[in-house]
Amino acid sequence: PIPARFYRFAGLLSNIDIAAVCCLLTIEHPEFTSESLRDAKLLDVHGKPYLLLTDSNEHSILSIDKPRAGQRKSVVLTSLSQKLIRDILRWTAPVREVLRRAGDKTWRYLFLGVRRLKGANGFLGVVGGATLYLTGVKSSISLSTLYPAWSQNGLPIGSFDYRRLRNTLGVLRWFETGSIVEMSRRLGNTH
Repeated sequence: PIPARFYRFAGLLSNIDIAAVCCLLTIEHPEFTSESLRDAKLLDVHGKPYLLLTDSNEHSILSIDKPRAGQRKSVVLTSLSQKLIRDILRWTAPVREVLRRAGDKTWRYLFLGVRRLKGANGFLGVVGGATLYLTGVKSSISLSTLYPAWSQNGLPIGSFDYRRLRNTLGVLRWFETGSIVEMSRRLGNTH
């Protein structure tokens, strides 16, 4: 089997790639939880798109399930988020096509790449970018282990995750506005 670190050279996304993208999307749109982002689909079972482009093609609207809240959240993507999503679509197109032709329904998900299955690398499908690939543990490769500057700047292994990132963005909104209601809106919470 080919070690996971070589898949990127083949143009296939890994869990670490998805973890990085989910961080950036969380910063841009803290209305989405990491779980809802990682489980994002492009189409529903009837073929209705969850990613809509406006007429001018300058803005996109992304709609994502928030299962715990029992609803869908829609946002107009920032220019950075729109670029990230378009790049992800371009990078995942070959995997998406292989899965679609094979009759695998996971082709509808946003984040596709190479994943482990039953302890073996090399399976195409939904790549989740779990918190492990963000915060790491001493024996795994993660964003924390790849960037030692994180530890040097007060973010040692295990101290950084999606939940803390999203909570920090909510607190920053509260500091900016002095309003708990505005903080709640920024996080996409209902009140």
